[in-house]
Amino acid sequence: MTIKIQLGKFSKEIEEPSDLATCLEFALTWGEAADNNVDLLRVCSAALGVALDKEALLPKYRPDRDKILPYGRKILSRLLEQEVSSQEIFTSGSIVLSAMAAAIPNKKEVEEKEDFFLSPEEEH
Repeated sequence: MTIKIQLGKFSKEIEEPSDLATCLEFALTWGEAADNNVDLLRVCSAALGVALDKEALLPKYRPDRDKILPYGRKILSRLLEQEVSSQEIFTSGSIVLSAMAAAIPNKKEVEEKEDFFLSPEEEH
């Protein structure tokens, strides 16, 4: 499934996020940023950077090296240079973050996949 976002004069269709660890980290950071508009804008920008990674328009997010909020600051700067409004960043970033949060398995889904890990005997 694809997600449609609007950034300035560009309308983009992006793939749903697939790296569950990144999705969880971003969802948690999003929750922590709820009371701080600057951090919220940065996490929204960072989510857009991750979502647009395949487009090679913005700096690449490397979870082993980049922290979400400083990465989001870099992306925010690039988006503003391209005349993308803060409202569009909030709106489109929230759409991407919602998709990231929805991708994280809930307790019921985990219970249904209870046999996810193979026993040592089954691996051979």
